[in-house]
Amino acid sequence: RFDVSRRLLEADSKSMRSMNGSRRNSGSSLVSSSSASSNLSHLEEDTWILWGRIVNEWDEWRKKKEKLLKELIRKGIPHHFRAIVWQLLCSATDMPVKNQYSELLKMSSPCEKLIRRDIARTYPEHEFFKGQDSLGQEVLFNVMKAYSLVDREVGYCQGSAFIVGLLLMQMPEEEAFCVFVRLMQEYRLRELFKPSMAELGLCIYQFEYLLQRGPSPSPQGLEIVFRVGVALLQVNQAELVQLDMEGMSQYFQKVIPHQFDSCPDKLILRAFQVKYNPKKMKSRLEKEYAAIKNKEMEEQIEIKRLRTENRLLKQRIETLEK
Repeated sequence: RFDVSRRLLEADSKSMRSMNGSRRNSGSSLVSSSSASSNLSHLEEDTWILWGRIVNEWDEWRKKKEKLLKELIRKGIPHHFRAIVWQLLCSATDMPVKNQYSELLKMSSPCEKLIRRDIARTYPEHEFFKGQDSLGQEVLFNVMKAYSLVDREVGYCQGSAFIVGLLLMQMPEEEAFCVFVRLMQEYRLRELFKPSMAELGLCIYQFEYLLQRGPSPSPQGLEIVFRVGVALLQVNQAELVQLDMEGMSQYFQKVIPHQFDSCPDKLILRAFQVKYNPKKMKSRLEKEYAAIKNKEMEEQIEIKRLRTENRLLKQRIETLEK
């Protein structure tokens, strides 16, 4: 009745063992689909059966039932299926780079000190990451170090640890590493974390336009980031406009993260009520931002030229005076 693949169950079992503090790679003690669903309601049981079928027939669902699959994902992937479905969604299963992971951990990275410094700041209140010797901090360090070695241009950027930390809450470190590599390479995130952060400027420009006008730029995998960001600001608009900068910072850190703890679906529903026109906004805003940056660059070049000319004139005046 519960036709769930062995790979799904192994991934879920490994994920649960990681969260409970034991190390990975123990292939025994698989989660039984029937026992795991024994206490479910009929609705939850039907959801379990459906997602088991989706995982086992993934290629067919992705090709022939993509619209329905997208609707189901937006409604929420059940916890036990989340690790494998995330991997399937971004084609992170059986990646060659996974076989390099253990060797990468043996190597030395120039970013290690920076990573160590920031680890404790990543989800400091989450039980999995509490304590300097916690399993969470260990595996987070491992994944960040491994990525800094496979992508020397990006290396390590502090904000990326929050993405990896979220992945580690759902799956073992090797799988989290592969999903993170995919997110960086295929979903525009790598451009955000490059040293120049040029793409981040474009995202901020698009987001500001979205807040002012309404339509969302919807750029690739970042569409949901824009949507959720706008939804949170809309929900909290009345409170935020009364706060100063420090108050806003505290509000975002202490209040907003827990607003939808009991009903996260409401946030997603609100996010997808945000109107957007992906083609128009993406092309138009990217061109506008490129024009702004080009103008800024031209102005900087002119400023440098004027400074150089001014310095030369000062030197000539000093020479003449002598």
